[in-house]
Amino acid sequence: LVLVNIPAVILASKGISVLTLFLVADLVCATATLPVFLGLITKDIGPIPAPTELGAFLGVWSGIGTVLYMDKIGQATMNASDVTLISQSGH
Repeated sequence: LVLVNIPAVILASKGISVLTLFLVADLVCATATLPVFLGLITKDIGPIPAPTELGAFLGVWSGIGTVLYMDKIGQATMNASDVTLISQSGH
């Protein structure tokens, strides 16, 4: 239980917005839901084979990685647009 709280304490010390944390948590859960439920299928459905446990596990982690990567890109784009807007306004 202590290991779960360590990332929370680190993020809290950085002063990140609570809304941002909830948004990222919701996106991570949403990306993990489909691979987890697909991993519960044990029979082939027509020409589509049932996913393996490894496939479901990798699907969850690739979804989480995509959310975190897109978050970094969004922050970089937002910071670049802020600089552009400031330089155009002359302040």
